[in-house]
Amino acid sequence: MVTVLDLAYALLFAAAFPLLDCFVFLPGFRQRATIDAESAKFWFWKVTLGALWVITAIGVAVWIGNARPWILIGFSVPSGWRAWSALGICGLFIFQSSITIRKVSFSEKARTSVRKQFGNMGLLGSLVPSTDSDLAWWIVVSLSAGLCEEFLFRGYLIWVLMPFLGWWGAAAISVVLFAIAHAYQGSKGILTTGMVGVVLTVTVAIFKSLIPAIALHALVDLSSGCITWLAFRKQGKPIQ
Repeated sequence: MVTVLDLAYALLFAAAFPLLDCFVFLPGFRQRATIDAESAKFWFWKVTLGALWVITAIGVAVWIGNARPWILIGFSVPSGWRAWSALGICGLFIFQSSITIRKVSFSEKARTSVRKQFGNMGLLGSLVPSTDSDLAWWIVVSLSAGLCEEFLFRGYLIWVLMPFLGWWGAAAISVVLFAIAHAYQGSKGILTTGMVGVVLTVTVAIFKSLIPAIALHALVDLSSGCITWLAFRKQGKPIQ
């Protein structure tokens, strides 16, 4: 049963990310970037990770405190055709991404195209990984985002809103709020994130589980990080 505390928590994280971006993270990043762009990048990732995990931990505590089964918000392992299909989709994405990564690794033309694309994306372009340390941080951020954001938006939020809007109505609201939570990426980033949110939401609907969506979310972020690292890295040899 959804309680007032659940509604308050959903409101907290739905509003927290845009507000933190607007009044804390973005101003802090811009101020630090005028002094040292690399340290500003690390600062942004660290505070984003901290906020993400703190907000998620609050939700986990509320859920455990009410002794609810995790299956209610999608933490169940798919079985049968759903399990094999989920593995196949993840494998296909990895295969396709590896082709793109290899192409960017060996082709200066491809790297130039990536640099041009992200160079026109404002703040997002300045946050892409360009060193080995950047890439290591990006991996941590990607895995955290995959788990935490799916728990928050495709899990908890849909569960909270479902009694009032039905599953698909709740899912639609979650996609909108998920996109708004990435407002720091600019208008194009919000649109792209919204489209990714739709795909992840449909994934949850098909597989009746958050686990495939968590995996896909993390893989999408990891892939984009590897591609941009290859395009922007300051030194290093192509992958053999």
